Amino acid sequence: MTSLQLKEYLDFKAEQYNTKQFIDTDPIQLPHRFSRKEDVEIVAFLVSTIAWGKRAMTNHFSPPTTKYIIEFFLVL
Repeated sequence: MTSLQLKEYLDFKAEQYNTKQFIDTDPIQLPHRFSRKEDVEIVAFLVSTIAWGKRAMTNHFSPPTTKYIIEFFLVL
């Protein structure tokens, strides 16, 4: 793969995944709900370890579970 081909591929992937529709169904939606850098980092780490390559798994978090996670970190 040439440098140009790699750039085109990465640009394509960035366009594919850097959308609101993708984020709405991705574990990254949880860290986006926090404003403090520390909270974002902790939630991103926890969600990534839970998802571990299976992003659909975190889509099954019930609203009470999501609310608990968010409130837990807002208290810290």
